Amino acid sequence: MKKVLILAYDFPPYVSVGGLRPYNWYKYFHEFDIFPIVITRQWSNKHGNYLDYISEGDSNKEIIESVEHGIIIRAPYKPNFANRIMLKYGDTKYKFLRKIISAYYEFAQFIFLTGPKSTIYSAANNYLEKNSVDAIIATGDPFILFSYASRLSEKYKTPWIADYRDPWSQNLNIQRNYFLKVWNTYFEKSILKSSFSITTVSDFLQVKISELIKEKSFLILPNGYDPELVENVKSIKQQNDFLSIAFVGSIYDWHPLRSFLSVMSKFIKSNKEIKIRINFYGINLYGVTFNGDLNEIIKLYSNS
Repeated sequence: MKKVLILAYDFPPYVSVGGLRPYNWYKYFHEFDIFPIVITRQWSNKHGNYLDYISEGDSNKEIIESVEHGIIIRAPYKPNFANRIMLKYGDTKYKFLRKIISAYYEFAQFIFLTGPKSTIYSAANNYLEKNSVDAIIATGDPFILFSYASRLSEKYKTPWIADYRDPWSQNLNIQRNYFLKVWNTYFEKSILKSSFSITTVSDFLQVKISELIKEKSFLILPNGYDPELVENVKSIKQQNDFLSIAFVGSIYDWHPLRSFLSVMSKFIKSNKEIKIRINFYGINLYGVTFNGDLNEIIKLYSNS
């Protein structure tokens, strides 16, 4: 059986779409004769909201969970000073100071092993000092995990695979800032040189990444579904008061959102008796619920 070390920042019990991909690797890799060792951080889920992303873990030591088909190693997590300020005083206080501190760690982490995410590297290194694996997979974002995988690959002479769930330097928020664009593009190209191959979720992302990272082999691993979850909910009686449509994830400029809304607008105008609710669950459109009037969501999207 092959052994694979997986660096995954988002992972249950933290609730995120990004955590489902490595979680299902952990659950189903054994069916392909692969033994997964997942290195993630401790998620305490104390708040039940966005503050869980920066909240301290449950222990100062690594928490190891071992089952027949895999191992999960949860690294300690200590929020940086900016996040501790936010946890204590809320997200409206000391914004400028918090931005300066966060910017320092955002840039310094690619040069030094520093910042709250670095415990993932330490936990992975501790495991590899005593155990060998056949490959390392880092799933991003955060893309600092690619840097950790590259370091570990060089140190332990183990091939590593870069898994893109989303773009890195080609992210729209990074592209809009010249300095961030140059900085992240440099490190993306530099770090990916050492990768054995690249996996991603769609043909489109492969094309985009290939524009920057050339001469690397790609494998498309689409996001799927968990049959256990489908089985658990299939007996739930569905309500029929309205048609509910949801989109989970970030909305990028290349998504045909306006085309979709245009079709929905025509449908609503010709079927005025039908009730429709559209929800966007993602990181760049917070708290948006559309229920009837398309003008509101179109205005929101155009300003996002």
